[in-house]
Amino acid sequence: MADPTLSLWAIIIVDVWMWSPFVMLLCLSGLSAIPNYCMKRQPLTGPARVPVRRITLPQVMPLLLIAVLFRTIEAFKAFDLVMG
Repeated sequence: MADPTLSLWAIIIVDVWMWSPFVMLLCLSGLSAIPNYCMKRQPLTGPARVPVRRITLPQVMPLLLIAVLFRTIEAFKAFDLVMG
């Protein structure tokens, strides 16, 4: 390819496409691990409001950090392939 920025964007798009199911699986497993009693104790102010900031995000944050760590390690391993 003649344009290096175009090839970099192509690699980014393929990488995101390839690893999105893994990250979504980690997020889904974290969301399914939240006990029901945590969600029932929080009073709801709207018809479908979920307390994301105070209950859901702190419970899922360890798995999100693991996903970011895995993706960072894979990105550094692929750096030689892209820039080499």
